[in-house]
Amino acid sequence: MGEKIARISTSLTIKQCAGVFESAPRTLMSGAAKFQGVLARVAGGVYTADFFTPRDEGPFSALDEDPPSFTVGTFIRNGASAPNPTAVHMYVWDRGAQREVVVVAMHGFVTGVVHARKIVAGVADMLKKQDSQARVVFDA
Repeated sequence: MGEKIARISTSLTIKQCAGVFESAPRTLMSGAAKFQGVLARVAGGVYTADFFTPRDEGPFSALDEDPPSFTVGTFIRNGASAPNPTAVHMYVWDRGAQREVVVVAMHGFVTGVVHARKIVAGVADMLKKQDSQARVVFDA
């Protein structure tokens, strides 16, 4: 497994960061995936993103001296027929006047790299639209 990471420093509140992340699947999923969502609604179904709380349950996780204030994860589809949507997590630390945000998208060793990069950059851009003074640094 590989991952693409964006580190963002912002003055947005944790709640505002969460709101941006909550809208990310609708904004960042591919056109084919959006079309699949329209078809699901026409057929009377629901096509929404499922959100979850990522948990570090490793043997040393209890020793983390700086756990995030807020964590959230979801999956963003790459295409209507793509069997494996991209997992994306957001971790937020409250640093007083600033929030430290880390967005991580996971991908396979060969597949999904471009989509993961696009998602991480997309979430960072969405945060920057809300806070033009936000600073973004991309890893890997």
